Amino acid sequence: LDETYVFQIQGENLRGLAYDKDLWGTDLTFTKYHAPVEPVTPASIMHDQTAGRYTAQLPAADAVGRVIVLELNQDDTAVMTTQFIGKGEPMVEKGSWELDGEFVNVTLANGQPKLVFKQELLTPEDKPVIVAKLVLQDPVAAGYGSDGLTLERTPSGVTQTAEYGGVSFAFDAQLAKTAQGETTTALPVAEGPALGGGMPASIRFMFDGQKAETYFNPNLTFEKGIPVLPPIPAAQVFQVKPQYVDFQNGSGIAFVTYYAQDASPVQSNQIFYTFQGLTGDAKYYVAVFYPLNTTLLPKRAEDAFGNQSYDEWAKNYDTYLKNLVSAMNGLNDAAYAPDLVLIQDLIKSINVGDTTLQ
Repeated sequence: LDETYVFQIQGENLRGLAYDKDLWGTDLTFTKYHAPVEPVTPASIMHDQTAGRYTAQLPAADAVGRVIVLELNQDDTAVMTTQFIGKGEPMVEKGSWELDGEFVNVTLANGQPKLVFKQELLTPEDKPVIVAKLVLQDPVAAGYGSDGLTLERTPSGVTQTAEYGGVSFAFDAQLAKTAQGETTTALPVAEGPALGGGMPASIRFMFDGQKAETYFNPNLTFEKGIPVLPPIPAAQVFQVKPQYVDFQNGSGIAFVTYYAQDASPVQSNQIFYTFQGLTGDAKYYVAVFYPLNTTLLPKRAEDAFGNQSYDEWAKNYDTYLKNLVSAMNGLNDAAYAPDLVLIQDLIKSINVGDTTLQ
């Protein structure tokens, strides 16, 4: 087809002046196409979404591990905490931070060159963009080696909610993906020589389809330590990092603990975090149990003995516990997995309805 058309420019339109009207009709106009503009998050909003707490656990040459926490505050101040696990108190450095496009510049008051991090963004469905990670640029020059330093936002800002039987709470996606609620029936007090303890009806949530630990058994009581319900058929060996925590309609105490029936080294997979509290009207008891681990503790009991036999090691058990509790109390919350902040935030969100279990 060999045809010639004449158009006149009218703003962003091309209007045909000479063309085949039988082919194109009474008018022939082309309008300039504009591709959709990617939404731009205003700098002030991006600043607020960047502010937060970022953490990482790294290997260390002369310690069992290293934990780093970077807090970027809304007032542009920054705090970086570095702790070599099992090597004493953490090192705290203060300074400032600024947003430079997709980069975050952190200047600490120790005279070192500024740290430049690149943002990794996450856009959850139907939610604002989240700064999920900060990746350190030129990590070798900053003293972090070729493995680099990637800090993950903790909490992530991606929250899940659970509600069942009048009880509700929220939890971060780093803590769990799902929580399933169920009603447990009351257990009467057993008759006979064993004198088994009773158990009231309760609302129970399990995370990610996990089963309840068998040591959460209601049949035996404790003799010392902070009271824990349901009772656990073993001795409460220690309480670490205890603190009072308020939830939506009540309060209680939270702590890291360990139960045992003998004198043995504490292994990394044997500790857990618990909260024990009451609603403000004293109608409901609230208990939270969440398993923990930390690289401060060995994976195997044998690793704690060194060159000693068990009998030799057990002679100094009290000293071992004293030193261990001191070290665990000194750990940053991020030195535990999951980060204690995630569990504390869950606890703070708990709400127990007035008609629960009625």
